[in-house]
Amino acid sequence: MRKILFFDSGEASRGIVSALAELVGEEDIVSETYSSASRGVASAISEPPSAIVIIDEGKGKMLGDMSVWEVTARLARHMSTSNIPMFKIDEQQLKEIAQAGEDYARQLFDKLHNEKKRMLLVAEDASVRRELCTGLDSFYQVREAETAIGAGTELLKFTPDIALISYALRDDPSGGFMFCESLRSDNRFDALPIIGLGDFPEDKRYCLDAHLKQPFTLEEVHNTIDSLLKKE
Repeated sequence: MRKILFFDSGEASRGIVSALAELVGEEDIVSETYSSASRGVASAISEPPSAIVIIDEGKGKMLGDMSVWEVTARLARHMSTSNIPMFKIDEQQLKEIAQAGEDYARQLFDKLHNEKKRMLLVAEDASVRRELCTGLDSFYQVREAETAIGAGTELLKFTPDIALISYALRDDPSGGFMFCESLRSDNRFDALPIIGLGDFPEDKRYCLDAHLKQPFTLEEVHNTIDSLLKKE
């Protein structure tokens, strides 16, 4: 019997379980709820579930002994989550599911699963790209590039909803600034939210929507992304 794993302090509603069972195409399925994040992660690693749901109560609230993003990063590092649907829903969405029932839950999870926001990640440092992709890939469609030229090639193939761009790019003598400025001068991307990573000088940050100076945490990255996408 397969399971759906919940990271939450309460009990999973029948509407959520039924909607997810339909999404993953399994009838004989049970739910397990963990208020202790470390126990939930250990369970997922030892016996991979059919789906994972993380309830994010916001305002930096912990899932027992870990933050929301520590949970996702640890899961991604220790197990292959690429074939396991992972969802993050907030308290408002949880209330709407409780009020509207299973049909709403089905529509919500289907949308979260099939309509992930598209992200462009540009960083020369392979370890930075690897760390960010590990923590972001479950929730976004991530295209990565290590140079400005490579990023330009990716932009011919897709249109991102948000971009993360490092200041250290070997083919941009301005350190990533010229590439950001070129995006702002292109009417296809002039409204694209851009997060600058690393040592962007203050006088070069006007082309950015947000800036994260290293060392930054995965939680800071996620919170910044969430904040910018909610403004759209």
